[in-house]
Amino acid sequence: MDKKIKYIIVALVSLGVLGVVGTSYFAFKSKNKTKNNSEIVNTLPDDKKSTIQERVDYSDIKNKDGNSIKKEEKGSMVNSDVAIYENNKLILGNGDKEYPNDKAKKLLGQLKLYASNIEYDKIINAVRPYINDYRFSLGDNQEIATMYNDASLMLSIKLASDSAKGTIAKAMRNVEMKAVGSLMLPELSREELIIDQNSLTPIISGKPVIVSNEVINLNDKSKIKEEDKEKVEDIIENCDKLLSLHKLTLNLDKKNKVSAYMVCNLDGTVDIYGFYALNGAKTPYQTVAYWKEINKKIAEVS
Repeated sequence: MDKKIKYIIVALVSLGVLGVVGTSYFAFKSKNKTKNNSEIVNTLPDDKKSTIQERVDYSDIKNKDGNSIKKEEKGSMVNSDVAIYENNKLILGNGDKEYPNDKAKKLLGQLKLYASNIEYDKIINAVRPYINDYRFSLGDNQEIATMYNDASLMLSIKLASDSAKGTIAKAMRNVEMKAVGSLMLPELSREELIIDQNSLTPIISGKPVIVSNEVINLNDKSKIKEEDKEKVEDIIENCDKLLSLHKLTLNLDKKNKVSAYMVCNLDGTVDIYGFYALNGAKTPYQTVAYWKEINKKIAEVS
């Protein structure tokens, strides 16, 4: 599918769903506001510039002939990738000024508490009073925007048919909320959200609890933990728009811990690569491939 059309579909899904909980205030950043890629890079915070430079220095990007490309060419490609990300990130609010940083940190902490308790309506109610006067697009405010978006989507999923739940959940953009939210879906609805067919697809009775959220350093392979190396190599090979990678540790049913590898893409979207048992421990959960085969057999006899 053409990428531009794909972005429009995602935007329309989000906008249509938000009507369930109130007026929509989301917009994708307009491409005509961007003069060139270097202009975007120069306006990024220092930590983002540093990350970009590390990608130029360490990333082994090859051309179509399989040869490593020059640093200058690589830098141009990375700058272009940043432009893609900036032009497609989610922005919340109608105001001309950003919601204040000091207040944003406090609000974000409050929203994370609500999210951990699956209280999506409280996320909406906590943010809504500010979206007419402020803009949420940078730093903590950007995460607030994704949490508001995802809370709206999760509320709408309650009213959707099982066949539509997975499609709606695809539009989620917050790493932690998408991981937890996917586990709240029926198993069949969840299949289209998980990339790796050998991933576990846990069917649980309780509330998932996030124990940790680690950002894996993709720019320096020596810093990648031994336990993550094989999975990281698979992700790099299979996710061609990978921008950053999170590894979550979740406690399921109060006794089973799993890791979730969450892929943040250059177009601002987030994918679930998969859920896996920690350190090879046994769990009662089956894989995506297992359930697909079971569901296929059920469909054949029904």
